[in-house]
Amino acid sequence: MFTFTRSQLRQFRAVLRRAGIGKPSGSRSQQIVLLAERHHLHLQVCADAVAVRFTVQSSGEPDPLVLPLEMLHDCEGRAEEPVTFRRDAAGRIVVEWSDRQIPQRREYDSDPSDDLPGFPALPEHFAANPPSLWSALADAVRSANRSRSRFALDCLELRGQSGQIAATDGRQALVQTGFAFPWTEDVLIPALPVLGCPELFCGEPFSIGRTEEWVTLVSGPWSIALRIEKEARFPDISGIIPAQSALRARIHLMESDAVFLTTALPRLPAPDALHRPVTVELNGHVALRGRAIGDAPPTELRLSRSRPEGEPLRVQMNREFLARALQLGFREIGFTGTASPALCHDGTRQFVWALLEPEGAISADPEAVLIESPRTGEKASSVSPPKKEAGPHRARLSRSHGRRHDTTASSSAVHEKPLSNDAPPDPLEVANSLKEQLRSVLGQVNRLAGALKQQRRQRRLVRSTLASLRQLQDVA
Repeated sequence: MFTFTRSQLRQFRAVLRRAGIGKPSGSRSQQIVLLAERHHLHLQVCADAVAVRFTVQSSGEPDPLVLPLEMLHDCEGRAEEPVTFRRDAAGRIVVEWSDRQIPQRREYDSDPSDDLPGFPALPEHFAANPPSLWSALADAVRSANRSRSRFALDCLELRGQSGQIAATDGRQALVQTGFAFPWTEDVLIPALPVLGCPELFCGEPFSIGRTEEWVTLVSGPWSIALRIEKEARFPDISGIIPAQSALRARIHLMESDAVFLTTALPRLPAPDALHRPVTVELNGHVALRGRAIGDAPPTELRLSRSRPEGEPLRVQMNREFLARALQLGFREIGFTGTASPALCHDGTRQFVWALLEPEGAISADPEAVLIESPRTGEKASSVSPPKKEAGPHRARLSRSHGRRHDTTASSSAVHEKPLSNDAPPDPLEVANSLKEQLRSVLGQVNRLAGALKQQRRQRRLVRSTLASLRQLQDVA
C-alpha cells in the first residue's frame, strides 16, 4: 500500500501544470507512477522533455502502480488527510481518503506495461547551489520566449565554465552569474515555468547535475529532470551587451523614485498598445514622458531624488522592459546611445533591452502635465499647464484615454499614500493600476465596436435607399 496526503497531491498537480503536463492525456508518458524504492515512495510523471518526482520516506508494495492524471483532480485537497493506494484482487487500483470525515473511494484500471518510461537516471556528480538558484531560474524563464524561431529563444543556456544562466526573447536578455555547474560545456534546457515555481521552493539548497540526455535539479523531496536540447542553437548575446566603459549616460535611481515609478509608469499614456513607448530624458534631471493619441500635451514624470550622470540624452523605449528592470531590483541604468541597448548591471547580473526608434521620442513641452516624485517626507506634486489652457488639454487627454479625469488619476493616486525610501511596492496599487488600464482599453474597444455598428447600419441604410431608387426607376 502507498500513502500520500491530499495536500501533497495538490502540490504535485500544481507542479505538473507548470511543467506543461497538467492536462489528462492517453499517452503513457502522461501517467502517474507510484514506486517503492529503498524505504522511499516516489510519486512521478515522466514526459518527453521533463520529468517530475516527489519522494517521501516510507515503505510500500514492490509492485508499482500506474494511474491516470485524473486521479489528482479526484482526491487532491488542502488538508493533510492521508490518501491510500492499493491493488484489489481483480487487479484494479483502489484509492481511498476522507473528505471532512466522509469516506471517499475511487477505482482505476491498471496499466502494468513494461515499456512505461521511468524517471531518468540520476547524474553521478552534483554541484551544490544556494536557494537563490531557484529565483534566478524563475527570472530567466520570464526573460525567455514561449515560441521558437531560428534560435532557441524558448531555452535557457547554462554555461558550465562561467557558472552563468542566460536567457533572451530577442528583445531583452538576462545573464546571471555566481552558480556552480558540474560540467564545462554550454547546455540548453527548455525554459519551462516549472523552473522557479513557488511550489518547489522549500528553502533548502539545490543540487544540479547532468547526464548525456538530462539536467536534473534536486531539492528536498523534489527532483526535476529536463531534457537537454542538443540540436538547438542559442543566440550569441554576449556581443550585444555594452561594456561599462562605453556608457555615455546613466540613471542612478533612489529607492523612493523606483517605488513611485513602479506605480506611475503603467498609467502614463501611450499611443501604441504593442510597444508601450515612453521617452526617457537625462538633461540635468530624470524625466519620463508619455502621450496619448491625438494632440493632447504629454504627461511628464519627473524623478526629484534620482540623478543623471554623463551626457544629456533622450531615448525612447518599451516601458515594459523598464518596469521589468525595476522589478528585478536594478537601480542603475546605462546608455551608450539612442539606438544601442540599455544596460543594467549590479555585479552578478546583466539585463539589457532594445530601445525604440529615437525619432518618436517626445521632446520637452511647457504645456505638459508635470508630476514630480515625492522628496523625503513629501507627497507627489502635480504641476498643471497654465490655467487658460488647462481645461481643453485635460478634456482632450481624457478623451484619448476613454475615461474622465485621467490626467488627475496619476497625481491623485500618488497623493493617496506618501512613499518612503524603504517602502515596497504595494501590490494592491499595482493591481488597481492594471485594472484602470484594462478599463480604459475596454472603453476604447466598446466605442470602436459602437462606431463599427453605426457604420454598418449606415451602409445598410444606403443599400436600402439605393434599392428603393432602382425600383422607382423601373416603375418609371
